[in-house]
Amino acid sequence: MIIRLCLLVRPLVLLFAVPFSAAFPDEPAAPPDDAIAHVKAAYIYNFTKFVTWPDSAFDDDRAPLVVAVVESREGACTHAIAEEIGGKTTPRGRPIVVRAAESLVAAAGAHLVFVADPPSIEPADLRKAVEGRAVLLVGDTPGFAETVGGIGLVVTGNRIGCEINARQAESASLRLNARLAGVARLVRGSAPN
Repeated sequence: MIIRLCLLVRPLVLLFAVPFSAAFPDEPAAPPDDAIAHVKAAYIYNFTKFVTWPDSAFDDDRAPLVVAVVESREGACTHAIAEEIGGKTTPRGRPIVVRAAESLVAAAGAHLVFVADPPSIEPADLRKAVEGRAVLLVGDTPGFAETVGGIGLVVTGNRIGCEINARQAESASLRLNARLAGVARLVRGSAPN
């Protein structure tokens, strides 16, 4: 009797075990790209709160803070960032304007340049494009903060964090709020040229 019961129960256990293990894998599933793009957008919005641009970076007191998104594919990050932060204001009351930029030339005039899904831009070219201007560089490629400067968004499993290289910000006359360092990993990289 016990043997027959085991023979009946074993297929049932296997029948339920496979779907159950698929529903609850050992590793948490990575969030979809759309969700990641919205989290990155939230980080970028928070950077506008914890970074201070000099008044000389703007035409006047009402000029917007311009966020340019340079990306190599479909515009998913541009759309998410525009949806999340477009039309909001900075703590100093400046409206935030988000625009897509197919190249660094198209990103000219931006105060924050987010380089998403690494287009084929060399770090030296990126640093040179913003040299002498009050521009915060943010990117999501591995090692961005160390090789380019500014802030790198780092995806690890299903979490996003950030790394900060204050040298680029300081050379661009930007002030980083000390609270930003409390939520990021500080890295050292080459000084901007």
